[in-house]
Amino acid sequence: MKTVMRLTGEASLGVLKNPFAAQKLDRIFLQYTKALFSDKWAWSANVYFKNGQTSGEQKFENDDFEVMIRQINEFIASLGE
Repeated sequence: MKTVMRLTGEASLGVLKNPFAAQKLDRIFLQYTKALFSDKWAWSANVYFKNGQTSGEQKFENDDFEVMIRQINEFIASLGE
């Protein structure tokens, strides 16, 4: 944040809003894809957040679907409100 303040010369960053809050969850995108050079399949997920014009994304990858879903749930629960 200090770097942004120096670059813009502004005393306040009130325009930037933290998107990483549970109530700012926008969408979750799940994929099951095959590796390019092998027969291995894996799950991946992108969790998107939006707060005004500020957005954020958290990525997850795991071979086990249930483990990945648990990781996503724990991540969202850790954010609070």
